Amino acid sequence: TVIHNPAFDPERLDAEPAEAGHPWLDEPGGPPVVLALGRLVAQKDHATLLRAFARLRATRPARLVVLGEGRERGRLAALARELGVASDASLPGRHDAPGAALSRAAVFVSSSRWEGFGNAIVEALASGCPVVATDCPGGPREILAGGRYGSLVPVGDVDRLAEAIGVALDAAGDPQPRRSRAREFSVPAAVERYLTVLLD
Repeated sequence: TVIHNPAFDPERLDAEPAEAGHPWLDEPGGPPVVLALGRLVAQKDHATLLRAFARLRATRPARLVVLGEGRERGRLAALARELGVASDASLPGRHDAPGAALSRAAVFVSSSRWEGFGNAIVEALASGCPVVATDCPGGPREILAGGRYGSLVPVGDVDRLAEAIGVALDAAGDPQPRRSRAREFSVPAAVERYLTVLLD
């Protein structure tokens, strides 16, 4: 029996600050913002995300914000300069309350090579944000129900990732099914499943 991580906390969502904490997300009327959350480490493969963003940026206005900190910061900043997107790609560091940022982002992207589960994907769904994720080992396919609640692309595939982000920007869809899906990963839902398994 598999019981999902209780990654969705409605109380935390309600406690999010009114402002996203980044000028690109707090200023209305600007280019759409592609948002990623996660440590700046090889596992998260932000290099592939940067390359996909560069391809997307060559065809339309957009910005990329990656919230997180880690040892890959210098390499990623250098790659952004090399790709010519440094002015539209921001690495502002760790964010303790990402819900406000997710609610203002045009699309959330998880470009990981592997995941234990993918709590940030659940947080994005809870905010109603469209999701694009790599179909990596771990939780993304399970969380997104095989692509029903977001797009799944092959790991490391720059072209497919850029294409999926573009599609999400053009057609965000109804956020309500995403929010409803996130509730399936709540503490009450997990408790109910534990009780069912242990007491039946």
